[in-house]
Formats: sequence, C-alpha cells, structure tokens
Amino acid sequence: MQFIFESRKHMGTILMTAAVAVGMGLALALYSVGAKAQEDAAGAENSFALKGLGQATCNQYLQERGAESGVYGRFMSWTQGYLSAYNQMQSDTVDIMPWQSTGLQASLITEYCKQNREARYFQAVAWLVAYWRDDRLQSRSEAIEVTANDRTITIYTEILRRAQEALSERGHYDGPIDGEYGDGTRAAFQAFQKANNLQQTGLPDQRSLFALFRGGDNAAPASTDGGEQ
Repeated sequence: MQFIFESRKHMGTILMTAAVAVGMGLALALYSVGAKAQEDAAGAENSFALKGLGQATCNQYLQERGAESGVYGRFMSWTQGYLSAYNQMQSDTVDIMPWQSTGLQASLITEYCKQNREARYFQAVAWLVAYWRDDRLQSRSEAIEVTANDRTITIYTEILRRAQEALSERGHYDGPIDGEYGDGTRAAFQAFQKANNLQQTGLPDQRSLFALFRGGDNAAPASTDGGEQ
C-alpha cells in the first residue's frame, strides 16, 4: 500500500509541537499529530509518496527495538537517510542534528512512539525534526576533536561556541566565546556537570549538551550515548 502525505513548509500540519518533561526517563506531553496517513491520490498537489520503513507503525518500531533486531537497525538507517535528505533540501539547514547522537535520536523517537503507537514511523521522525529545528546548524562550521581523560568527541565549533555562551549565562564560564576547547571551557563543563549531577567529564557529551541546551526539559533520556559525536 502506498501512503501519501500532505507536504507543506517544514512538514506543516503533520508535524507537532511538544513540551518535554522528564524524571529519570523522558515523558512527552504531545499535542495532536493528525490522524493516520491519508491515502490521497498519488498525483495530488503538494503531496508525496512515502517509501520504505517510514510506512511502518510506531508499534512495529517499538517491537523491533525491543528485540534489538536487524530491522531496528534498518529503522535507524532510514532515519539517517531522512535527515540527510532534509539537510539537502532545506536552504537554511546544513545539519538538522548537529550534535545529537543516533542514541539520543532513537531515545526521543521511542518516547514519541510509546505515546503514538499507531502513528507512522515517518511521523515520529518528522516530529523529531520539528523538535530540534531551532537548534539546527544553518551555515558551515568546522568539526573538531576535543579530548579529556582519554575520551575524544567530535563537535562543530559553532556548537561549542553556543555551549560557551550557555555556560557563560549560567556563570560557569568567563572566557572568550570563540568555539575553541581550552582549559577554561573544560573547567566550565565540569562545573556545569557538577551542578547538574552529571558525570564530570569536562566534555561536551550528549547528556551535558542536552541539559545545557534543553535545561527546561530537565534530564536527557535514559539512553543517549550511542553514536556519540
């Protein structure tokens, strides 16, 4: 069966806004997503054909994730293909997920799907894009490696610059906002991590960046470290 979705700027009516509230995990307070995929005529104006695993339901995704099956890996491959296509097609986007690991992406999709089991997997990924759109990388930025305690992370200098700004606003950093990872930035991350009961790596790791950029959402999902950038 072929599913056709209405296509509007930034996925318009099929994207939903969300607020995130978490305890140890992540519970999403979701607004309506719209009903199931509508089977419109393939030639209808402003519509597109949905391919592959995007047609699967959230419930199918959850089953495959729970089984840690090869199909679950294909779901994540489909997601990365979707994100790459989004980066290509949006003139104001270089990277829609500039620091978020595949582990963090999967955790957020999982929480969405738990509350929208009959939604198409495409809708979950489209929601993920809407959730992170304001955090996207809009222009080219150098990717650098930062190391502390024998652990290395690759990060865009623009994301590191944003992190320095956020750390400065919280009183942890008083150095230059230059996107460089020096002793001052490392110490600032450690101070922030200590204040937020996070592992004191001194690195811009997934949990730290989530807490720093999405502080109103409290903690990161339980699993965020897979595919650390």
